Amino acid sequence: MRKNASSIFFITNLCDFFISYRIKFVEKLIEEKANINLITQFSLEKDSSFIKKVGFNSFFKILNNPNYSSIYSIIKTILFAIHFSFKSNKNNVFHIITIIPIISFGIPLRFLNRKCIFDVTGLGSVFSSSKLKHKLIRPIIMLLYKYIFSGKNSRVIVQNKDDFNIFKNTLKINSENIFLIGIGVDIYKFIYDQDLRQTDEPIILVPARLIKEKGIFEASEASKILTQKGVRHKIWFAGDIHPQNPLSLNKSDIDNIKKDSPNVVFLGQQTNMIELYKKSYIVCLPSYREGVPRVLVEASACGRPCITYDSPGCRDFVINNETGFTVPMQSIKELAEAIEILIKNPAKANFFREKAHENVMNNYTSEKISALILNVYNHI
Repeated sequence: MRKNASSIFFITNLCDFFISYRIKFVEKLIEEKANINLITQFSLEKDSSFIKKVGFNSFFKILNNPNYSSIYSIIKTILFAIHFSFKSNKNNVFHIITIIPIISFGIPLRFLNRKCIFDVTGLGSVFSSSKLKHKLIRPIIMLLYKYIFSGKNSRVIVQNKDDFNIFKNTLKINSENIFLIGIGVDIYKFIYDQDLRQTDEPIILVPARLIKEKGIFEASEASKILTQKGVRHKIWFAGDIHPQNPLSLNKSDIDNIKKDSPNVVFLGQQTNMIELYKKSYIVCLPSYREGVPRVLVEASACGRPCITYDSPGCRDFVINNETGFTVPMQSIKELAEAIEILIKNPAKANFFREKAHENVMNNYTSEKISALILNVYNHI
């Protein structure tokens, strides 16, 4: 870590996401006696309490409500970011995570040539959606990213090869300033489960927010195909709707899925994912785009075979026919076939989960990822 850094400021949108995403790295910095601070757009009280116990020097919450993507919230965040940036110490390091903080803080900090690490967790709906609104916004976001990431003191962390190539080849960012680093999992928390439970109705867990681009409709349709073929199963959706997201499912969508797909169960938002991984036979994430799919890394650490789309981020983690199945985007037929193969072939499911766990241990532990991030700090 840089010895001349006065303070390190982590800046993110939601505190709970930050805790699940980078808290192990923060703990490593605190062990090294670094001065660590956190700015978040919003935080629940339980998360705020946890952050204060970890050892942050300061903690600031910009908003008092969770609607961090509303126009009012974005304007308030931008105004705060400008004020904060111009008061900042030039020796500080700013580690900024997710799109709204990256843009709102990144522009003034880039203008002031501050030392910034931009932690891109994925390009999200703006880049994967075919909606007109997203198509119109996309080139604007690209221009802003090009300006922010091309600073002399800017370093960029991306999680998958697709995003790396976009930044290098399309935005012409110096490849020496782009670092390809995935997601780390706490292997002492997500422990390999020797028992792969193949019950009379094997559980296929889909741990995802209930938005269209997580493949919720396709997974439901795949369940219908399996039911029609007489393949016993249950699909559990672990996640909630997100009314502020235009791509979110609504109550009517969920009611229709329940009516049409009798083997589908909506569990809502879950806090104990480890227990769900243990109860499941397969973990499935038919997502259109991820940074690196954290839930699949966790599931693989716990010894669960995974099925996902051949999409950015997902194909970086799951190696087709070796650590799991990747199926063509939006192919309901092939998604159903992949699930059926693993239900009917426990030997293959066990082969996948053993190889996937090996992949996690070699490349995706919190310790290995923290060391890679620390290397970015040493290059700024």
